Formats: sequence, structure tokens, C-alpha cells
Amino acid sequence: MKRLLICLTALLLSLVSLAQGDSDVVAEGQEESASMVAEALEGDGMVAKADSSAYITASLVIVEPDKESLITYFGHAALRLQCPSAGLDYCFSFDSMTSGSFWALVTGADRTTLLPIVTSEFIERYTSQHRKVYEHELNLTLEEEQRLWQMVDKLVDMHDYLQTDFAYHGCAGETASIIASALDGHLHYPSMVSGIDRTHYEIINKYMTPESWTKLMLSIFVSHDTHTELADNEEKLIVPSLLETVWKETRIVGTDGS
Repeated sequence: MKRLLICLTALLLSLVSLAQGDSDVVAEGQEESASMVAEALEGDGMVAKADSSAYITASLVIVEPDKESLITYFGHAALRLQCPSAGLDYCFSFDSMTSGSFWALVTGADRTTLLPIVTSEFIERYTSQHRKVYEHELNLTLEEEQRLWQMVDKLVDMHDYLQTDFAYHGCAGETASIIASALDGHLHYPSMVSGIDRTHYEIINKYMTPESWTKLMLSIFVSHDTHTELADNEEKLIVPSLLETVWKETRIVGTDGS
């Protein structure tokens, strides 16, 4: 039977209590992630336990938009991975390497990379801006959760830098792509996806307010390629709130079609 991709939704308003102690520095998270995850994934009891949530829980995290800034206008998407048995709780987030510089963004000089951020720090970053953070637990098997954490851990170790391009290398699309790559099977999207606008330009325009400065921002922010008609449904999910809405109705279809 097809299973819903998202099985639980929660609003994260307070800091999360972490078993790993007082560390809340991103740099420490980067240094410790590889060794701790390897230990968690290779533990003797990992496969024996039937309840995978005791080992790994994977969630899509959506941060609401802040319309006061170009950088935060559409919100943010990230991946949260928890391993209670090893005391691990990280949000893997595509973060700017130029501190969200407007000039770097519009000139194409901005670069993002995948960073492991202790979840309490990630939540505090946005709640301090009075922005709500939503968590959508993913309905994954233990094997998919293990594979997903191994994948993001390798990406972090690679220190790969992506040119910031909202339409093609934005946080929502990149996060969704990583999650989809870890699945045994494929995603079956709801019928609503076919009704979504056909180009990146149309999709972005729909989520912008009618003020003149936002329309100017749109013309600066996107390239001529964004007018190309999209054939792939996954390419349409570039706005975090749109990804959130669609994935609530999306199902995972196994390799055998079930």
C-alpha cells in the first residue's frame, strides 16, 4: 500500500532539549557529525529494533517567510534528523556563505553549502526573528532513514558549494531532492500539482505581493530560463510553503508498485 510521505506535523516554538550536552556551535556540529553518525548507523542494535523512531527520525522543516528582506522573502526549508539513541539532533540546512548578502545574491556571487546545525540553535535563529518553524515528520522506513543520514553526512563532508539560484538551487528544491533520493521507490504527487503554474517565473510571481518593489525584485531575482515550461512536477516545488502543501498529500510508492 502507498504510504503518505508526511505522517505528523508540529509547530516548533521552543528550544529543543538535546542529549549531546551544551554544544550549540555550527562548527562543532560539522566536526562531530561524521563520527557520531557513523557510530549511530553502525551500532549493533540498530537493525534489531523494530521501532525505527528510537534510532532515527527524519523531518521536513519549514520556516515561515519574512517579507521584509529579499533573502527571507519566501521562507526556508531544511531537513531535521534525530537519533535519540546516540543523542543526536541536527537540522541540515543550505546556508549562504556570504551572510545573505543582497549584492552577492543578485550578482550570482552567492554560494550555499549544506551545514549541520544543532536543532536548538536552528530554531532559536528563527524564533528570535518572530518567525514560526514547522516540522513535518517523514514516514520513512528505517533503511530509508539510515540511507538519508548517510547521504547528507557525505554531502557535508564534501563541502560542496552551490551557486545560489532560487529557481534551480534553492533550499526547498535541494532539500526535497536529497530526501527523494533516499527512498525505496518514488513519490506519487497529488493531482493538485498538475494545476500549479507551468514555469518558475509564474510560480514565484504567484507567491509575491503586488507592491512594485517585489515585482522589481522578481525581475532581478530570476533569469530568462525561468520562463521555460516545466515537465517535471518536482521542479515546480521551489517555494518552501508550496513544497509543504504538496508533500502533505504526496505518497511513497514502493519499487514493486505498492
